[in-house]
Amino acid sequence: NIKAVVSQPDKPVGRNKVLTPPPVKILAQQNHIPIFQPKTLKNFSELPDVDIYIVVAYGKIIPKQVLNRPKLGIVNVHPSLLPKYRGPSPVQSAIAHQEKISGVSIMLLDEKMDHGPILAQKEIPIARNETTSSFFRKVIEIGAPLLVESVNNFAAGKLQPKEQNHKFATYCQLLKKEDGKINWRNNAEEIHAKIRAYNPWPGTFTVINEKIFKIHDAKISENKLPPGKIKIENKKLLIGTAGPALEILSIQPAGKQKMQAKDFINGFHYLDGLIIS
Repeated sequence: NIKAVVSQPDKPVGRNKVLTPPPVKILAQQNHIPIFQPKTLKNFSELPDVDIYIVVAYGKIIPKQVLNRPKLGIVNVHPSLLPKYRGPSPVQSAIAHQEKISGVSIMLLDEKMDHGPILAQKEIPIARNETTSSFFRKVIEIGAPLLVESVNNFAAGKLQPKEQNHKFATYCQLLKKEDGKINWRNNAEEIHAKIRAYNPWPGTFTVINEKIFKIHDAKISENKLPPGKIKIENKKLLIGTAGPALEILSIQPAGKQKMQAKDFINGFHYLDGLIIS
């Protein structure tokens, strides 16, 4: 029985900055559930008295006075196998570090970041060409029923929280746009993993002749080129790394739409042979 939904305030979206409600607000309104959108929870006193709060991707720190309000605590969904990858970018970090397996954790919040005891976990394999977008779809598919099952069993006293092994904790940082810049002196596997990990946010890019080119998709080639060297051959766009070259599959020049490599080559063939510094 859901008593209320708390979400972040509506935000301006797109070029025209249209004030847009978060999807959870629309769903709550469709189901006639009270919705609150405070700018901060610090002095927010309208939360109803309930047994459990459930937090999913709220995006803000939960203050101590709110943590202590529900009788059974606050349940959170975190997209990693805690205690690995505590912090705001666990999926991006797992893919960028070329992990083979990550997962989802259902946990209780405490005053420290992603530190509370675990109610349930499930492993999720990371596919060879996994992106953050595709992995999040797996997290939703697996994590949603796991959350419902865990909350029901916990509320019924059938599930005991288990403390994390804090000595194995690792952390990830909040990503910024500039983190997406590609260093072509890294190896191809590392760059390829970064392109997949940073899709869709913050995206990866390279700078050519002082202009930004976003790299949306790529694959590892059998060719070998000096790091940063651009080669166009057989309608393929290749860029050298410290190992094999990367074949760029889709790219977006500044101020233009994303395009396939063959279309890019038609307008930018003069870049052949250039070395990205």
